[in-house]
Amino acid sequence: MRKSNQKSKAITRRLYDYENIPLHTYLEIGATGNYHLLIISGEFDEKELERHFEGITKKNAQQNNDFAFQAYYNNIKTYGQLIEEYELVKLELSKLKIVIDDDSIGFLKDKGYRIDISGTATRYAQTIAACEARSNSILTKIQMKANELKVEAEKADKGKTEGIEEVLAGMSTVLGWNIPSEITLARFNKYRKIVKEKLQKSNAKKVG
Repeated sequence: MRKSNQKSKAITRRLYDYENIPLHTYLEIGATGNYHLLIISGEFDEKELERHFEGITKKNAQQNNDFAFQAYYNNIKTYGQLIEEYELVKLELSKLKIVIDDDSIGFLKDKGYRIDISGTATRYAQTIAACEARSNSILTKIQMKANELKVEAEKADKGKTEGIEEVLAGMSTVLGWNIPSEITLARFNKYRKIVKEKLQKSNAKKVG
């Protein structure tokens, strides 16, 4: 019997990084939170993709000395974490109203909520009620974070007078050549620095 020499090819796991991610892709991820746009090949879980994108945004901020986007991204991340925590706490407390569950009690304890199962049923119910009341403080944090994001979004809308196409067109005029629309984030930042230097020199000549 003839044996096959074909070998199964392992799928290489690859993601865009700061150096090769297209500018349009970077901006779309920042606007939509669709981290799966980072994937070139292979499979990745959501947390892994989120951490990877966070690394790209930090590198971008360092290159531009501009941490506004990073701050906005961090606020969105915190907002999502608060909502997730609130929903999980409420879910576990609801479960404990039906049955005493050690896993639920342990989860809540890790979050700072103490359920007393050493006393009477009345005491047990009272501690659940107290934890529910305390968990409502998360709603206050969620609302505060939502207000912060609203203010930041309004500021961004007021300051956004040009789309990325107009920005690239303006930069192309200063540089003297056309910047391709599929430019990477890293190269865009390099060109932006060159444009800044050219404009500074031009302004210095006018002043002189």
